[in-house]
Amino acid sequence: MKRISLLLIVIFVMVESLFSQEYLKWRWSDQPIMQMPDASFLHMVGSAYLAETLSKRMHPLKADLLTLSLGIAWEIKDGLIPYEEAGYLGAEGFSVNDLKMDIIGIIMNRLGGYLLKRGSGNYGSKYFSFNWKKDRNAVATLSVNF
Repeated sequence: MKRISLLLIVIFVMVESLFSQEYLKWRWSDQPIMQMPDASFLHMVGSAYLAETLSKRMHPLKADLLTLSLGIAWEIKDGLIPYEEAGYLGAEGFSVNDLKMDIIGIIMNRLGGYLLKRGSGNYGSKYFSFNWKKDRNAVATLSVNF
């Protein structure tokens, strides 16, 4: 009952404030990924954590798709609600780079679990390398070259 009441209050406040002229006007964010590394890292870690937590209650593929769907919904909200008017609930606009970080977080969650179960080894290409070693002190290293 408390959750429903809180949800209704939040919905009421959001609907009441939607009558402003600036709301529901689509905005894009062209902010580069590394301009605010803490926000990008938060998208990646948050998506990885959410996917792992949801996979304990449902099939991992469904958990990954639900996590990605929530990320897309959040970015749509960011595109429609400006931070100048809504404060914390708003954002600069829809960011494709934030979605990229969400996808990287989901992939790293699945890849990290698979590689740590597998043992030790390395994987790399021209642009990045991932090395891991499973023993008493598990170590994983990710290097990215731009």
